[in-house]
Amino acid sequence: MKEKKSKDQIIEELRQRIAKLEKLEAEHKKVEEALKESEERYRSIVENSHAGILIVGEDYKFIYVNDELCRILKYSREKIIGHDFREFLDEESKQLVADRYIKRQRGEKVPSRYEFNVVQKNGEKRRVEISSTVIKDSAGKVRTVAQILDITERKKAEKEIKHLNLILLAIRKVNQLIAREKDRDRLLSGACDTLIKTRGYYTAWITIFDESGGLVTATEAGLGVKFLPMIEQLKRGELPDCTRKALNQSEIVVIKNPLSICIDCIMMKNCTDGIGTMAVRLEYGERIYGVLHVTVPVEFLIDKEEQSLFKEVTGDLALALYSIELEAERKKTEKELQESEEKYRQLIKISPDAVYVHSDRKIVFVNPAMMEFLGAANPEDLIGKPISDIIHPDYLRIVEERDRNIEQKGERVPLLEEKFIRLDGTMINGEAAAAPLIYQGKPAILVVIRDITEHKRLEQQREKARKEAEFYADVLGHDVGNINQIISGYLYLLENAKDEETRKKNIKGIKKSIEKSKRLAESIKILKTIKDTKIERFDLNKSIERSIKKIKAYFDREIEVKLNIDKKYYVKANDFLDKVFFNIFENSAEYTFHDPVIIDVKTEKKDDFCNIYIHDNGLGISKEKREDIIENLETLSKRTGIGFYLTNKILDRFNGKFEIKDVEKGTEIVISIPVIS
Repeated sequence: MKEKKSKDQIIEELRQRIAKLEKLEAEHKKVEEALKESEERYRSIVENSHAGILIVGEDYKFIYVNDELCRILKYSREKIIGHDFREFLDEESKQLVADRYIKRQRGEKVPSRYEFNVVQKNGEKRRVEISSTVIKDSAGKVRTVAQILDITERKKAEKEIKHLNLILLAIRKVNQLIAREKDRDRLLSGACDTLIKTRGYYTAWITIFDESGGLVTATEAGLGVKFLPMIEQLKRGELPDCTRKALNQSEIVVIKNPLSICIDCIMMKNCTDGIGTMAVRLEYGERIYGVLHVTVPVEFLIDKEEQSLFKEVTGDLALALYSIELEAERKKTEKELQESEEKYRQLIKISPDAVYVHSDRKIVFVNPAMMEFLGAANPEDLIGKPISDIIHPDYLRIVEERDRNIEQKGERVPLLEEKFIRLDGTMINGEAAAAPLIYQGKPAILVVIRDITEHKRLEQQREKARKEAEFYADVLGHDVGNINQIISGYLYLLENAKDEETRKKNIKGIKKSIEKSKRLAESIKILKTIKDTKIERFDLNKSIERSIKKIKAYFDREIEVKLNIDKKYYVKANDFLDKVFFNIFENSAEYTFHDPVIIDVKTEKKDDFCNIYIHDNGLGISKEKREDIIENLETLSKRTGIGFYLTNKILDRFNGKFEIKDVEKGTEIVISIPVIS
């Protein structure tokens, strides 16, 4: 028979049991707190993601979606959860996504990342990119976890750039056609064909009218026999509204929906949804020749760059028509114009966005995308580093201020463009969003970064193309226009000359202007081909001598060139070097307003370069003008002119350079070219 426990023994046992229960309760509370912290951390990451995040069950229905997915679909979370994901897809995407969903649920291997279309609440389609995987929940049920990025705008930008490149290609080909074709009808027909062959435009047609408004000629591409009724209508003097409007204004006529606007037009039967029309008159000076019409996807119609390029090609064609007209009227003049232009992207692991967490200004977590973003091979390369090691100094103050605001207010902040330092020392651009976070029991900041390097590159590419287009347009409108005006002046004087000597003098002036036009065309051709030319062992001395002979023959003036060449030099160059010397000699002659024009040429070897000093007794170039010229060579300013720009491009191809020196009198230019021993 067991001995009865005393009261004290019973109380002691109770105390021990209570202590054990309290210990178990404390341990359980710690586990609950850790779980809550983990849930909050991952919830913050998910809710702050740039991507739409979703979980789908075995029945096609959404189990979870984050705010970003609701934003993409423009539905509230209540209208998405529990619904079949196929309800939010367009017809062509339903089969694709459902098929891959089923195979992935079965464990079959299918692509984890691909593109398809979703349909928003308002009916608008958006292009998205999905990255997905499957997991099993605690009950063993298969779940599909995915991230979706809205790539509609990126796709639009890519499409726009592709279209603009096609237009630039068409313009280049049209200008090549202009340079060689002297027959008006063949030029217009070829231009229409060229504009649609690159697939920049769907159709193109040109109508030319005489000064009284009568039809002279009409040509098309992409329409064929469908254009014949329009020709008959034009012959009767009946102009469509778009043509009439274009003839009466210099601005482009834009018609976004011809099917609803051009109801009475005979061309309406050739129109389709999504295709708009642009029309603009062909004019040069005060002369209006006709109208160029094109059809183009509606989304490009209102683009200013699209309209600018369209306006430029019409300007090129109008100038060509003017040139052909001028040549026909003035049989004794010969003129060739060439125009050329190069007118111009489980949850955190699969995230395409770079994610990192920092606490006390030190990195405590990075995802694989962040490692890739900064060029790290493993997390240890980044964890523990101060954030100042990865943020460019120019942006550090802004980032520190942003982090202080987050810490003080406890709120997420919007996107901020930053520049980051990769482990190899190179710079990379990104857009970063940040939010407060508790990480491993300590206050921290979550940063999500999107790489915008490609976006920046595309911006730079478009800006470069725009500047090149402006530069060539300026050459066309200014330099060629000046030459034409000079020729017109000489022709007027020639027609009114009363003696043979005066006639010869004016003919000589016309020939000189034609020669200048040919050299301008040659300069543009050199700009097109210089980067592909072969560099060889080239006789510098003979190049200088040839250029001296050419400049003396070109100018009917007294030109004295004093040579101080210390020895025979061979340099890394080619025949284009002659053009450099000629351009500089020509500049000396044009800005020396008295005879004789005195040019001193001296050579000197320094290190592996030959320096050629060219000094004249002309007007000289002010310090402000010199600085302006050098700066504008990089920015393609209209004020630079083609001479210095061509000289700079040629010397750059030879790994050389030129410098305009500060001298008391005249102008001194120093050319440096690598020598060959």
